[in-house]
Amino acid sequence: RTVLSSCGSATVTWDPSRAREKYPVLGYEVTAVRQDRASPPLRVQVFNTTADLGNLHAGTLYEVAIRARSSAGFGLPSQPVLVSTRPATAQPATPARAPRIEPTEGGDCGGIDLSLPPLRPGCGGDESYTLLGSTGDGWETLRKGVTTQAVQLTHLDPYAAYTFRLVAVNAAGQSQLGDASVAAVTGSLGGRLGLPPSVIATSSASFELGGAWSGCRPRMGWDVAYALREPGSDQRMWRAAEAGRAVGGKVELQTLRCPHGCAFKVRPSGLKGWAQWSEASAEVASPPLPSMPPGSARVELAFDGGDDTGGGPVATGDGALPVGAAEIAAAAGALQVDVARLVLVEARAAGRFVILDVLPAPAGQPEPRALAAELGRLASRRPLASGLGTALVWAAVLEQDGRVVSLRPARDDPTVLALKLGIVGCLLLGAGVMVLAARRGSGAAAGGHRQVGAASPGGRGAQRAGQRRRSERHTYNDLETRLSGDSDSEEHVMVSAA
Repeated sequence: RTVLSSCGSATVTWDPSRAREKYPVLGYEVTAVRQDRASPPLRVQVFNTTADLGNLHAGTLYEVAIRARSSAGFGLPSQPVLVSTRPATAQPATPARAPRIEPTEGGDCGGIDLSLPPLRPGCGGDESYTLLGSTGDGWETLRKGVTTQAVQLTHLDPYAAYTFRLVAVNAAGQSQLGDASVAAVTGSLGGRLGLPPSVIATSSASFELGGAWSGCRPRMGWDVAYALREPGSDQRMWRAAEAGRAVGGKVELQTLRCPHGCAFKVRPSGLKGWAQWSEASAEVASPPLPSMPPGSARVELAFDGGDDTGGGPVATGDGALPVGAAEIAAAAGALQVDVARLVLVEARAAGRFVILDVLPAPAGQPEPRALAAELGRLASRRPLASGLGTALVWAAVLEQDGRVVSLRPARDDPTVLALKLGIVGCLLLGAGVMVLAARRGSGAAAGGHRQVGAASPGGRGAQRAGQRRRSERHTYNDLETRLSGDSDSEEHVMVSAA
């Protein structure tokens, strides 16, 4: 056989095969395959004993084999001959495309699978790739001399988002940096960070967001943004919602009402190299609550739920109560009314949030609005112990028009003002008495009745008076703080649509 090669092609010549009786040779098939098996074989059909092999990679070793063809089919291939192409004579062009992120088999929490473009043939083609990676702090070399299209990376940081680029290399030099890939993380999540979340309305004020979230990052939280649909408007104004943690492939929001629909975006928090929001989801509306009985007041209560272990019946000494029933029983006991006047409308988040209707009062009992205000006072002044490890921390009235009105004592409540004025009057009276006593002491000293070594106005008596004044000021300030009604916690403020 005779072989002539260049940097992108080779010519092979061989002796004709001996034909069997009744089966003359009709042609030949020539197969050239890279010795490293980095690319598919190249096959050429000819009718004579010379074949020109084009589209070869420069500076590459090939195995070339030949087999004859007759009317009975192909014969056995010949022993392969090694053919080496000459080195490249021109630098390669920029890689054709960026690396693609492939699903990681088995969900390896430290691995990412990539698909690279095939190496380009010719005298200015690619002999190999250099793979670069970045988490936002510059580019570093991850692999050199890459010739295969499939690349598996391991031992990567699960809490970092990686971006990849390629540089093509041959004997004449290297190309410019190729385009950057989409950001990807380890595990089955791969390059799907930017996909919109799926959304389900689970109650009148809660949503469940799902997505392609793997369990490789248990400490990672998710920022959530929503756009509330306003009647008669197509404009979207994005607002921050409460932060959520992905548990079991979902993120739960418990304090958001969207009567006309909301769209959602998510963004992982605590993930190095990633700051983009996902695409927006389809709009989902909150289901309406049942109609309110005439003359009643609808109240929403928020409880401090401890460890938030989940839903289901609540175990008590009398057996198992449905979620929300124990909290209503505790509220009825604190209000000293028949529990039949408090009707459960909705409970969510394992009873942390309860909506109830306060029914109209029989003769001589407090009206629904008065009982609602008392619940607000209980939430602001003293926790409402339910006997189940929960305490009432927030209360609001749900109006017919959808407004959520927080219940807490007003700053100008008459009782509060009277207490404040009484305290101020006592302080002023005490100060006047101390001033009068100090003046009398000064007069006594001026008359020469003070003995050497006796206590002076600047001595222990004045120190005790100063201590009393400081103690009274501290008591007043402490009472002022406790009477100011500023005990509401921001995390319990309901986001609602008017």
